[in-house]
Amino acid sequence: MSNVFFDITIDNRPVGRITFTLFDSVVPSASRNFRELCTGSQGFGYKGNQFHGIFVGQALFGGYFGRKDGVGGEKSIFGGPFPVENFDLGHGKPGILSMVALGKNVKGSQFFITTAPAQQFDGRNVVCGEVIEGMGVVYEIERVGSQRGKILKKVVIADCGTVHDKLIGINARLELATDATTTRTDILDSTDNEEPKEPPSNAQRLLTILQTILSSPEPYKRLLNSSPSKASVMLNAMQHLLDNHHSHSSQEIPEHLRRSIIVAMMRLSKTSGTYPSCLTLKGIKCEPQPVASGSFGDIWKGIYGGNGERSSEVQVCLKVARVYASSDIRRLTTVFDTLEGLSYLHHNSIVHSDLKGANVLITPSGTACLADFGLASIDAPDVVRWTSLSTVNQSGGTMRWEAPELLDEAEDGGSPKPSFKSDVYSLACVMYEILTGQIPFHEVTREATVIWRVISGIRPTKPPPSSADNLELTDDTWRIMQSCWVANPNNRPTVDGALWQLHQITPSSLTSSRVAMWHCLNPRESPSVLRFGSPWTLRAALRENGDLLDAEVTLIEGFLT
Repeated sequence: MSNVFFDITIDNRPVGRITFTLFDSVVPSASRNFRELCTGSQGFGYKGNQFHGIFVGQALFGGYFGRKDGVGGEKSIFGGPFPVENFDLGHGKPGILSMVALGKNVKGSQFFITTAPAQQFDGRNVVCGEVIEGMGVVYEIERVGSQRGKILKKVVIADCGTVHDKLIGINARLELATDATTTRTDILDSTDNEEPKEPPSNAQRLLTILQTILSSPEPYKRLLNSSPSKASVMLNAMQHLLDNHHSHSSQEIPEHLRRSIIVAMMRLSKTSGTYPSCLTLKGIKCEPQPVASGSFGDIWKGIYGGNGERSSEVQVCLKVARVYASSDIRRLTTVFDTLEGLSYLHHNSIVHSDLKGANVLITPSGTACLADFGLASIDAPDVVRWTSLSTVNQSGGTMRWEAPELLDEAEDGGSPKPSFKSDVYSLACVMYEILTGQIPFHEVTREATVIWRVISGIRPTKPPPSSADNLELTDDTWRIMQSCWVANPNNRPTVDGALWQLHQITPSSLTSSRVAMWHCLNPRESPSVLRFGSPWTLRAALRENGDLLDAEVTLIEGFLT
């Protein structure tokens, strides 16, 4: 097998690298064609090529030469179409690399990368490889597509080639940057005639060190075995990087590295029992008695950042259960926020595993935020996965919201594993809860009956249209919910697919009474989707120290030796 790569830009912004392994022994001609189009050995190739079709929940299409809309311009190293060798391999998982075929011939240069199981392509297109690193970049590309393939931003293969002859990747740069006598700045600016550049900042140094730690088993193990005090410093430093080098900042962390940092933080937090200090709200004054109780603790009402005066009071969040006590809440907006939150988790390879209305919090401005990640797990194919470091996948969410595949025993006799698809099923149940004000199967008291109904294919019933509390539960939203809780996980849309469908519902499709109430309650605001505020702004405000200290970077550097 041989490995090749794409370096991707979206609207001229670098987003990271996708690395493929090619199945040379299974389809030698198709693999050779793809490899040489990556290297450009024939005088033409994929470098500079623009993706021409991005179908959310299916695949990303590229490889046309000529017109930017993907019409015409098929090429191959063989001079045109060439015979299909076989259709032996299938498209049963995300990350499959396939060449487009027409009948018994491969068309030439057009390829696609699956973003979900896509068996509809089996027997019609030639699988020639798969993604071995960079699925985060694949999903980043998918975010600028649509279900009909329309592309919202320009996605380009800025560079490509074989991995072994392109030694300017992360590992090569790290070896130079961490050498005891040579800095990365010295290497990049070795020309005598150039002015010396500023030394790297602590944040840049830390990024370089983290790249080495997270790509090397021994330093990674030393990191996870840190004492709580060292782990606390490490977590604070990594959180600082994520907060100050996000997609809205001038210095963005590559997608694959950002994902690896998040995974490392979750593992380190679990092994050390610590977490970033900036996530703790300080100066909270609680009332003497709890206002409610939950399964794992009491709920207290308090004041943050003030002395009780209205001008300085900040209510951090309210449980979504209070939505049902107020008829003026904008429930469809809450649904949008919930889908946006789950989309953010899935794009960071995090499976929530316990989605339900009680785990959706509402801020004073009316924004919905996901919470309670006690059962969350990581599903990232492009992060380090040595056995001793792997994240434990857990099950055990709340039954009324759980997908049918989680309520039955797995085929191997073990416990079923939560997935992105099971999250989508639970999402439909949360939508039901928000839009109707009732929990799923509210008319059933016994949990055993609920389990039997779900496994039998029975789903929550749609309330009558005359109900005043269900003004936003239209036929369109109900169809989206039905698509999300189908029995076969492979037939459910991705959360981005569901979000795209929801975006097609305009306020005019809601009942006139709801729109009228919307305008009455919010005369200066149109009934459109509200975007929740930036979490980076909030965490930056909570952070006591704005910059990384030399001592923090030095301590973290110690994990390398």
